[in-house]
Amino acid sequence: MSLGPITQGSTRPIWSFTLVQDDNTPFVLTGATFTGVLYSRPNARAITMTPGSFTITSASLGTFTYTPATGDVAEPGEWEIEIAVVIGAQPVYVRDHVTIVERYAP
Repeated sequence: MSLGPITQGSTRPIWSFTLVQDDNTPFVLTGATFTGVLYSRPNARAITMTPGSFTITSASLGTFTYTPATGDVAEPGEWEIEIAVVIGAQPVYVRDHVTIVERYAP
């Protein structure tokens, strides 16, 4: 899966995720906490995603969103996303890809 491209420094679009188990049932996100890191390609430089920008949209359906902060998407390029969702004591990882497109400045 790949998130659609986002313009450098933009806070939109909001990224949506659904966390499902191997049997395709959703993880229940009640009480879950989130931490995320963006890794640049190809050198794997890491940027910690803004923690206050995660929102559970439906705990029972395993859905949550992330609203990018301008500093999270300040550098154009190809990025891998890794989000740790901690439910109880066990983290579950969400991985994705995003392209940050350079902002055009006339």
